[in-house]
Amino acid sequence: MPVEWYRQDILSLISAQISKPIRIDVNTLEAERGKFALLAIEVEFLKPLVGWVEIEDHWFKVKYEDILDFCFA
Repeated sequence: MPVEWYRQDILSLISAQISKPIRIDVNTLEAERGKFALLAIEVEFLKPLVGWVEIEDHWFKVKYEDILDFCFA
């Protein structure tokens, strides 16, 4: 993801495409991570997980952390 997109407004739009935004990691806002953005979102277990998001005609894969096994059972 281009470093110029590591802004509160764009990251909020990205997280809203996935689910309900909770917070954006401070290191992400300061563009210290470089290759990925760390966003906390609320996941609704009754809805399918979003696999990709589109920003300005570019597609980015969504990776989830700390999803419990029962989500995929």
